[in-house]
Amino acid sequence: MTAMSPAAEGTSPSAAPEAMPAAPPLEDIEPDALRARALEHLRRSAAWPTARRVGGVALATGYLPGLPTRAYRSALAMNRPAPDVVTRLADDTFAELAHWSREFMEGAVLETLVAPTADGAVWRLRARYRTPWPLSHREYVYRFSRERLDARRTLIIYRSVASELTVPPGFVRAVLYPSAHLITADGNGCTVEHVLATDLSGRFFPWIQRHLLTGAMLDAHARDALAQRRRWSRPKAIDGGDDEVDSP
Repeated sequence: MTAMSPAAEGTSPSAAPEAMPAAPPLEDIEPDALRARALEHLRRSAAWPTARRVGGVALATGYLPGLPTRAYRSALAMNRPAPDVVTRLADDTFAELAHWSREFMEGAVLETLVAPTADGAVWRLRARYRTPWPLSHREYVYRFSRERLDARRTLIIYRSVASELTVPPGFVRAVLYPSAHLITADGNGCTVEHVLATDLSGRFFPWIQRHLLTGAMLDAHARDALAQRRRWSRPKAIDGGDDEVDSP
C-alpha cells in the first residue's frame, strides 16, 4: 500500500505463528466464530507496547495466533457521536474512503447479505488500492459486517472470502485476515480501536511484510486514522453538508 521503509523502533521481529489457511468460501464463514476471533484480536492487541504515538493516535504492531504476518493496531478518540462514526466507517464506507485513504482507488458492493438495520448489516465487497510502481495494485474481495454488541459498542469486521471474480491486469488479490474496528461511545464522543491484519501478496513476500514493511505500515495506519479524525470532527462532514475532498 505504501513504499517500503525500515522497521520502526520498538517493533523487534519475532517468529510468526503458524500460517492461517487460505480464505474460505463465503458460505463457510461462521458469524459467531468470526465475531469471537475479531474480539480476541482486539483484546490481544490492546496489550502490545506502543510503537509510535502520532497526533494522539497510539500505534502498535505484533503477531496474532494463526496469522502469518504482522497485524497493526491504532486507537484514538473522536469528538463525534458513535453512531455518526459507525455510519461513515460501515454504511458509507466507499464514499468516505475516497476522502481519507490516499491509496483507495474504487470499491463496489457485490452483494447485500443482511439488509441494514440499526442492529447490523452484512455485505460482500470488492475494493482496489494503488501501490507505487513497479509493484502491482491490490484488490480485496471480502465479507464486511457491522454489529451492535450492546448500548455502547459496535463492531465492524473485514474478512477476505474466496471469489470467482477475475483479478484485473496490474492487480493482485490480497487477503484480509479477520480485521476489525470497535467503536465505543464515550459521552458525546467515541473511541475507535482498529486492528488490521493483511497479506499484501504479490512481490510483498512474507519476510518483507514481517520486517521491512513495518515502518511504512505504521505510517499508513497513522495517516488514515488522523485523516478520519480531521474529516469526521467537522460538523458539516458529519451532517452531510461538506462536499470538500480532503487530501490526507
